[in-house]
Amino acid sequence: MDLKKALERNLSFKTEYGAGPRLLGGLFKRRVLRRRRYSIAGKQKDDTVHEREWKVGPVRVEHRSLSPKLADNDQYELAVTFFRIFAVSNDKDFWIKLRTGPSLGALGSLPFVPPAAIAGKVADLDLTARTGLRFNVSGFIRDLRDEEADPVKCDPALWDDDEDNCRTTS
Repeated sequence: MDLKKALERNLSFKTEYGAGPRLLGGLFKRRVLRRRRYSIAGKQKDDTVHEREWKVGPVRVEHRSLSPKLADNDQYELAVTFFRIFAVSNDKDFWIKLRTGPSLGALGSLPFVPPAAIAGKVADLDLTARTGLRFNVSGFIRDLRDEEADPVKCDPALWDDDEDNCRTTS
């Protein structure tokens, strides 16, 4: 496959926005995010991502899925991040993922309302907006070499005809 097609298949930009509860000062967060992915070829895809995050000191465990259920047989991403720099994930491919954007608590950010700020430490509404990119390095190299990906069992509901592969939540 040529360089242009390999880049089109493996590089995408995305935007996410949504809200959800933040409990105990951020130890647990749950968000429902509307995601839109843009490819270099001009294609756009919209979906909903359900994200759960547990924070214990410098360690964060994040579960992202298209399904609202935590324990389901769908495709999901589970990542453990140390100091928000180093990450270990269950992805079989090597991805470069960058995302940034504001995330704030609705009650805790109200100016001059101390009772709301105190309540916001226990339970708050987390508002999030992000933008980012993702680049599948393994898929890019595989496409340049014209190799086929390893056969993976994929639920027919997750099969993506546009990209001719199984949909993931990243």
